[in-house]
Amino acid sequence: MELSRKLKLGPEVTGIALTILGVMSGINDDWDGADRYHKQALGLALESGDHMRIAACLNNLALLASARGDPTGAQSRLEEALVEAKGTTDSFLIAQITDSLAWVTFRVGDYPVARRLYLEGLTIALQFEDTFTVCNGIEGVALLAFAEGDATVAVQLMGAATRLRAAVGGFGVLAG
Repeated sequence: MELSRKLKLGPEVTGIALTILGVMSGINDDWDGADRYHKQALGLALESGDHMRIAACLNNLALLASARGDPTGAQSRLEEALVEAKGTTDSFLIAQITDSLAWVTFRVGDYPVARRLYLEGLTIALQFEDTFTVCNGIEGVALLAFAEGDATVAVQLMGAATRLRAAVGGFGVLAG
């Protein structure tokens, strides 16, 4: 933060820099550093009142909580992030956060809510052809089918998601 003041960087640029530091810390397994940087970025976003930045910061903190084995904490953060995201017109952000919330809701075992969220995220993502989130949603519904004992549907859905990913360049990984 001191360097940001010294270089006279605005809060938005500083927030982006803190987010990058948070992501890089997480990649390097420095979970405490990642948490610290993402919380600082959230503080700046809250000061600005920018719903999109607040939602993105909450999403980052939720993903960190999930990676650290706290899906319930992640779920709470993502619920907050979704409220903030819905205060914007950014359908991409709303679809991504909805998909992330579906994943952690699945992880805590609330399958009916996870299914509703996956389908909601899919519906939003289809409106603007966000293939990555569509594939994540299909894979999420496949995981639900498998968890509920329907391996046939799970395999069919995973196959559909795999074919769709291949058709658009094969990007992405399994849901979440």
